[in-house]
Amino acid sequence: MGKEKPRDGQLFNPWHRFDIAKEVRASPALTMAAKVTWEALMDRTRADRGYCFPSYRKIAEDIGTSPRTAMRHVKELVEKGLILAKRYFAGEGRQSSNRFYFIYRDFLVMKSALRGTKSVTGG
Repeated sequence: MGKEKPRDGQLFNPWHRFDIAKEVRASPALTMAAKVTWEALMDRTRADRGYCFPSYRKIAEDIGTSPRTAMRHVKELVEKGLILAKRYFAGEGRQSSNRFYFIYRDFLVMKSALRGTKSVTGG
């Protein structure tokens, strides 16, 4: 039996949630770069933890780009409401990393809403 689908806007653990990854890949609301970045972050979660904390350098290595470009892709995910990025501080108030939490969004609803609109080219 499959796992229960989270509600829209709910934090969730994406570890082994290939059903949700498929929705993300199929979403017309995201750029391909954001989709690849989301999956790279998903790959860094564990079963016992619903977040990950790679550096932007590590994210960049995972997706084959520069850290600055990885930051832009993460920013898109944050702006679309798929990722919550929280700064994490170690001792002495020094930032050690970001923690990336995953937020479920119902992309199938977005996809069907987009299907109902007419394109400029008459499609």
